Amino acid sequence: MRSAPAALSLIAAAFALAACASSETAFLSNPPAFRPTDADPGANVWFEPEVDFTEYDRLVIDPTEVALVSGADAGSLEPAVLRSLAGEFRDTLVRVVDPYYSVLAEPAPRTLRLRTALTDVTLTPGGGTAADVTSSRIEWEMLDAQTGRRLGAGYRKRDAEPGTNGFEVWADKLLDFMNRRADVPR
Repeated sequence: MRSAPAALSLIAAAFALAACASSETAFLSNPPAFRPTDADPGANVWFEPEVDFTEYDRLVIDPTEVALVSGADAGSLEPAVLRSLAGEFRDTLVRVVDPYYSVLAEPAPRTLRLRTALTDVTLTPGGGTAADVTSSRIEWEMLDAQTGRRLGAGYRKRDAEPGTNGFEVWADKLLDFMNRRADVPR
């Protein structure tokens, strides 16, 4: 069983791997200077250099927002479909993270706040659920839940695994890269 601090390290590393090479953001205000990571050549992220993520063992996951980048494929989708997909993304994150962290509704000591936004999505023709997602672009930021201080941020477009919830690859990366925190650029 993975420990909560290790799982928090996982979130940091996984979202490091979830960052996109493009510098355009639609969700993050005042984006930091993103850097590539060797662990995922398509990823660009930023982390506060002095932060020790092992000090955090709880997580607040805000509802996923929809903030489309210009030229997004998702621009042709109905707003209700986009809102539903954003809800499915958050639900997937909570389901995957919950066994390793206390997922809270309100900030508390030793708690990270994870903010995410669906900034693009591609669906199979006629699709409208996470099972129909073929690729998605997510922007994210981690904050100290009590102070609001930004601790990390990034974005990336990622392809889905065939035959799964299209957001599973995002959530699974959280677990896959849990012990690879050393690969996170500082």
